[in-house]
Amino acid sequence: MEKQRNDYKAALFKKTYLKNYIEKLKEAITYQEQLILTETTLKDRHGVEDTLETLNYLQREWKSCKQNLFELRTIKDQVDKTCSLDENRKRKNKENSDIKVSNFATEKKLKLDEMLKQQAEEKLTENQNN
Repeated sequence: MEKQRNDYKAALFKKTYLKNYIEKLKEAITYQEQLILTETTLKDRHGVEDTLETLNYLQREWKSCKQNLFELRTIKDQVDKTCSLDENRKRKNKENSDIKVSNFATEKKLKLDEMLKQQAEEKLTENQNN
């Protein structure tokens, strides 16, 4: 009798466990279906129908972002070089004075703004000439 009672309890436990497991699987299925549906609507909305097209688009965006990042790094390096040269000049000129250059970051920002304005002006003149 005791063995049958334990078998019955084990069977009830397995039944409730499997029911909960099936419910979780159903929830996962509906979630995945919703994701697939939203992905297809996004593809339809933006005109991307093929996965290969998506990959090519992402690759083009990656290359353009990489080029922009490279340009920004070169500008930053130029600014760093000019600021370090300016700082060395100031130190040589002000060796005996008590004034120290404390706004080094501000100087870098100003140099960067100046260089960006120059590049923008150069691009405008190139566009106007073309």
